[in-house]
Amino acid sequence: ALGSPSMSGMCKLCGTKADLCDSHIVPEFLYKPLYDSKHRTVYASGDLISKKVIQKGLREKLLCPKCEGRIGEIERRAASKWELPSRLTESSYTIELCGYSDLKLFLLSVLWRASVSTLPLFGDVSLGRYEEQVHRRVRDQAPGPSTEFPIIGRLLRSPTDETLCGWLITGPVVASYGNFDGWLLIFGGLAWICVPLLSALALRPGALVEVGGWQLPVLTFDSWQSLTGSFK
Repeated sequence: ALGSPSMSGMCKLCGTKADLCDSHIVPEFLYKPLYDSKHRTVYASGDLISKKVIQKGLREKLLCPKCEGRIGEIERRAASKWELPSRLTESSYTIELCGYSDLKLFLLSVLWRASVSTLPLFGDVSLGRYEEQVHRRVRDQAPGPSTEFPIIGRLLRSPTDETLCGWLITGPVVASYGNFDGWLLIFGGLAWICVPLLSALALRPGALVEVGGWQLPVLTFDSWQSLTGSFK
């Protein structure tokens, strides 16, 4: 469903003045594994001291109804095929989520929304001089090839029972993969980094490529330090 328009402002995607919707930054379907039987989960600040209970994903007045609908359609295509293994007993999995174009558009749209958001959870990242390029890709629904803004992913496995760590959502943080700097996000049991360069990262393990599914190595995760073998 579209967020309820109630405040006039400038749409971040198309730039027109309109009544803005309550737009998700991270889509609601990715919050489902976090909710308890009363549809509650805990939102914690970066210091893990300030905590509060929330009953729906974080939203902000960002998009006009038309653009909300366009982003919503990208989310629906991703949600309809977002099926990851519940148990991770192998060292890697090849995943068919929703096709290269739809999946990359979906991931770039989340990264872009996080960059333009003013909510505290997303305050640690800015796309800076790359924001207009990502914005244009999302607006025009043109994800580009895998060598442009390449994306590298890992599935996260619990160290205690080999289950998928679908219980964590983070805002983007600045990180690096090898010698390449980018932005790292975690949701739905997936950790992924987007790098703002033309590069050969599409040849690296975990790269999202145009054909053959997404081959994702498995990483055992119990803290941020668990990621340092892949992402810093």
